[in-house]
Amino acid sequence: MKRSVAILALLAAWLPDARAQKWTVYTNCVLEANAYNDADSFHVKCKRRGYIFRLYFADAPESSRQVPARVAEQAEYWNLSEKDVLAAGTAAARFTQAFLKEPFTVYTRREDARGQSAQPRYYAMVNAGGRWLCEALVENGWARSYGMR
Repeated sequence: MKRSVAILALLAAWLPDARAQKWTVYTNCVLEANAYNDADSFHVKCKRRGYIFRLYFADAPESSRQVPARVAEQAEYWNLSEKDVLAAGTAAARFTQAFLKEPFTVYTRREDARGQSAQPRYYAMVNAGGRWLCEALVENGWARSYGMR
């Protein structure tokens, strides 16, 4: 619960001032099917353009061994086996897919979220049906509160 309150406080501080801080807002976005999507990083189509976004404030378990050091770090953090981290990551990705089944809004400052794709990946906040995805992931146990380094 404390994490949810902290996320809401950060959102309240950031979003009312979105234009002053040069936020870009994309409305009516849809999740694009992609083998590299997971719970906190995914491909999105906004109008006719595709993007890759990484959530602010949430770190969900990895769903593949593509970055073995991340899987190992998460296994240690959650005191799980690497196999269990990957299973949780797959379930968390399904949660995100269901959460984003209807069109949603993306708020981004287009800050580099460092990905392995040749296409840029940006940090973002995602709101669907009046709820924040980062908050929903943490509340439902699919992610830890996590910030940018």
